[in-house]
Amino acid sequence: MKDHTKDRNENKKEIEKIDTDVENLIDKLSVLSNESAIKRLEQRIAELEDTRKKLELKNCDTGKSLPEFETAYETLVDFIQKIDLAWIKGDLKQKKMVQYLVFPKNISYTRKTGFGTAPKSLLFELAGRNADEKTGMVEVAGIDTT
Repeated sequence: MKDHTKDRNENKKEIEKIDTDVENLIDKLSVLSNESAIKRLEQRIAELEDTRKKLELKNCDTGKSLPEFETAYETLVDFIQKIDLAWIKGDLKQKKMVQYLVFPKNISYTRKTGFGTAPKSLLFELAGRNADEKTGMVEVAGIDTT
């Protein structure tokens, strides 16, 4: 959504620039008497108007809504389960996300001792808790197989 908002703002600026350019070209048209120059300016105005329409269409909010909770949740769980692949195959944005999930705070460093132990991220803290909890199943050692 942040990228979409940024794109919309850039498109608005481009539309304003196109409007200014068209006004300048129209002013030049009123002064010209050469037919070929007039045709070229009219063609350029038509091109700018076409570009303006395309930018306005891009700025429409159709199809740009937040995903449903279930979809977002499934995407997040899938990403976390395959976090190693996101690091290996991901682009820079994904690698930054992985780094933040794994190391939410900066790793400490001193000259005497070197690098310190990084604090656990919430992701791994919760994963550790789930692994420690009893699953409610009987342990294999407690089953009599005779």
